[in-house]
Amino acid sequence: QTRGEWFNAVSSLFAFCSQAEEKKDKVTEFQNLLVRLMSMLYCQALQQICELKDDSLEIIDISGLDTDSLRFLTGTSDRCEVVLQWLQRAIVDATEQGIITVAPPILSRAYQELSRGIVNLNNVRKIKDVPFPFPYAQMITVMLMVHFVMTPLIAAHFIQQSWWAGAMSFLVTCAFWSLVYIAGEIDHPFGEDANDFNIAEMQQAMNSSLITLLQPLAQKPPKISNCELNVVRSDMVILGTAEVEHKRKQRQSQSLSRLRSGSSFFGSEPDVVHTRVRRLSEVMDAVTMQVTPRTQCNFQDSQDGDSEA
Repeated sequence: QTRGEWFNAVSSLFAFCSQAEEKKDKVTEFQNLLVRLMSMLYCQALQQICELKDDSLEIIDISGLDTDSLRFLTGTSDRCEVVLQWLQRAIVDATEQGIITVAPPILSRAYQELSRGIVNLNNVRKIKDVPFPFPYAQMITVMLMVHFVMTPLIAAHFIQQSWWAGAMSFLVTCAFWSLVYIAGEIDHPFGEDANDFNIAEMQQAMNSSLITLLQPLAQKPPKISNCELNVVRSDMVILGTAEVEHKRKQRQSQSLSRLRSGSSFFGSEPDVVHTRVRRLSEVMDAVTMQVTPRTQCNFQDSQDGDSEA
């Protein structure tokens, strides 16, 4: 949720930038500063909540920033607050210089998304900073140990079959202890365990999204030349005709391979399958023609015998 709020704020600020030709250089400088600060802000946010041995993450190159600011950032206790302040001040400066030309009520949306993102970050930090109550955890552990000892005794007393009593004791005890261990995994989802979030991948995804916003075609809506309303396949329009044709041939080859593999009962080729089916139908027709006259004769004999009686 924090990533969505912050990325949407950057995307909105990109859309709010001026399209004037004389402001082009300043707009480019502002946008590059924006994506670098946001990449650094998201990195510092992940480092505050993660529990990694090596919390060094990838960020967009900040070598162009002044060294005094970076040195000051290194010595601060909460870097997220400083980078967020830089972002807000950069937006104000861009508005005063005419780089952002949108109305102030609409521009306030970007500030709201930045503030909601930092609030969501603080909510996530509660999971890491506030530990689970120790007396509560000890009480649960003691109760589970008592349950582990008493369950086989009670099951052996009330269940006559020994195997059924053992199975019930194992299943019930295993279920309760599994819930405890699952809760422990959920309580710390920002570590290096197999079930934890991939922090490095989250940072890489954010960097990729920010770099995409810098592309010129991503900042301009597409032009439309045909206003006719037609329904077409999405892969034909987005992926392209050549790639769609390649996928169609792959599907055809896969269907043919499944047909050949599924026809092993009759033969190895589709022609053999049709031949066997045709022969089987001919045999069934011949059997039907032989059985039908005999049945009619037996029916007539039975009628003659009834008349004589």
